[in-house]
Amino acid sequence: MFAFLAPYKLYVAAAGIIVLLLFCWWGYHHIETIGKAKIKAQDAAALVKANEQIARENIVLQAAAVKAAGERDAAQKALSDYIAANPIGPVIVCNKNYRRPSVSKSAPLAAGNYDTGTGPGVGSQVLTGSLSQGPDISPELDTIVRSFGTLAGLYRELQEQPVTPK
Repeated sequence: MFAFLAPYKLYVAAAGIIVLLLFCWWGYHHIETIGKAKIKAQDAAALVKANEQIARENIVLQAAAVKAAGERDAAQKALSDYIAANPIGPVIVCNKNYRRPSVSKSAPLAAGNYDTGTGPGVGSQVLTGSLSQGPDISPELDTIVRSFGTLAGLYRELQEQPVTPK
């Protein structure tokens, strides 16, 4: 029936092989295109989900930061109010020629006189040296107290912030 194709049998077989190869190539390309489209769709869905999660975490972090900043400001205001209500008086530093008070060692304490502070064994404090007045350091102490109050507030705010893994 196909006797007229006998001389062209080799050509027909080659054409059949070429058609089969083209069909295989088209099938592979089609499957690869579908797979890439599925992967892109999954990536887009995962990206949307990740962005939603990041947005939720940012809201929580922002709320924690606002709360910590408010607590820091409240603590700083409380410290400022306390310092304003209880100012540091003059703090005088004595010069180098001041010596510590010494207790005279007159006699040992008698039994029973420990609580009363009377009796022959109680010594009186004797100051030696001259008491010359040095500089007033109360402004520096006030600056130190305010600085440490600010640092304590910042440290508390830092501790209250949640740690996010990187």
